[in-house]
Amino acid sequence: MVVYLALNLFDRRTSQRSLPLAVQRDIRALFGSHKAAIGRAQAALIAIGDPVLTATATNVGASRGDGVLDARDGDYTFHVALLPRQPVPLRILLGCAERLEPLPPDADLIKVHGFGDRVSYLAFEGFQNRALPTLARRTVVDLRRRRVSEVPVDTADGRRVLLGKASLMPTAMGGRDRQERFDDGLRERGVFTQSGLGPGLRVLTRRLVDAGVLTGRTSAAGTRC
Repeated sequence: MVVYLALNLFDRRTSQRSLPLAVQRDIRALFGSHKAAIGRAQAALIAIGDPVLTATATNVGASRGDGVLDARDGDYTFHVALLPRQPVPLRILLGCAERLEPLPPDADLIKVHGFGDRVSYLAFEGFQNRALPTLARRTVVDLRRRRVSEVPVDTADGRRVLLGKASLMPTAMGGRDRQERFDDGLRERGVFTQSGLGPGLRVLTRRLVDAGVLTGRTSAAGTRC
């Protein structure tokens, strides 16, 4: 309910009469009054600008296995199917991002950048069936500036590759056990240490060749586990 009311405030909808009767009844049952509920929602909405609160929420999500936290920069990434499981501060933050740019239907992952001021929607080619999916589209929502941008995915080294995919797959997604074995094998060979966006396809292919995973004539793009 706090998430719902906070997002209404973000949209500048504050009137009690604008709420469905069922919601009004729930508010009275949960908070005692509309004024008290709005106070809670305002505090929650203001708090999403606090990087300490964002860091706490991402740590909670990562500790529950609902996402992956990059210790280097504080970025927190999770599968779109796990959005409802995220801590309340993150759901409010992401709800605000969706007011500026709706979540694309082809998005596979969502990334909350370290300070919580930006959110990225990431779509991959082959997320469902490739061991090493390549980045196909990246949309960045800048909450502070209220701007949305499409970040080019083609680089001099090719499109970036997702590493450690298993840790970003919901537990019910088919093939996770097989993907975990594949990822563990790459870690043991020193191909990567941190799950998330890795180098471009050409760089990764060279790493895999050096590690003995691929032959010199094979590309990482077609790798299946």
